[in-house]
Amino acid sequence: MGDSANNPWIGWRGTAAHPDAPAGGGGPGAFSGAGSLGHTPPTVLVHPESPQARLVVDFSEYGGDGGTPTQTGAAPNPPPLTQTSSTVLAEQHTDLLEVKVTLEFVADGQDTNLPDGTAETHRHTGVDVSIPGTEFDSKNVVTKAKGKFTMVGPVTIQTNYGPDTHPADLSEYGRGTTEADVRNGDTTIGFHESCHRADYLAFFTSHPIPAFTGKIGMTQQQWNAAASQFQRAYARYFDDADSNSERLTDEVGNPTLSQLKAKRKKRK
Repeated sequence: MGDSANNPWIGWRGTAAHPDAPAGGGGPGAFSGAGSLGHTPPTVLVHPESPQARLVVDFSEYGGDGGTPTQTGAAPNPPPLTQTSSTVLAEQHTDLLEVKVTLEFVADGQDTNLPDGTAETHRHTGVDVSIPGTEFDSKNVVTKAKGKFTMVGPVTIQTNYGPDTHPADLSEYGRGTTEADVRNGDTTIGFHESCHRADYLAFFTSHPIPAFTGKIGMTQQQWNAAASQFQRAYARYFDDADSNSERLTDEVGNPTLSQLKAKRKKRK
């Protein structure tokens, strides 16, 4: 028998042969590759575009001379556990303002609407916002607010996994595929999603949530301008949080999410 258990380019007859050729592979009889993919170097070739390939082979070492694949990355680390927590992002109680916004990280869930083999870290804003009307005098100066400006509720972050998806599965793109991630063994979907959670935590705790600046004594036009300015800044704030996480976690590595989508579109 050849050394096909350690070198897939040595066929069962003991001579060099492509693994798909009749003289290649494992030959007649019962045979299988030993070991667990991602934990020890596999004894068979993996597809070069598979997530596993980046952990296993340096393809520059392949040639017609039966080069042996080498391990290029560490075995995958267990995916980080989601830590549930609650953090106050903003709180203010005055005659005009009633503000309390919290950031809530909740336990992982499952979403059957997600495609098989995928996961998503979702940001849900459950904050109730209300800008009161006003009373104003003959000079159009605001003399009274008809109630309080309120901004109360949670911003919830949750990771959901699709059907047949496990946190220990390998990440297909973005974080989990960068050179540093592969070298350190941080290559799972669970790790990728933990990066999204870290992105949101860092953004929300370092960027103050927009504040309403309306005050008694302003003109009605100034009050309305303050209301419009707040509404624009508030919407942009959450869009920026999402874009920031996409940039830091999805649009890095090999491939990026954009590259993966373009490749899949090209194949259709």
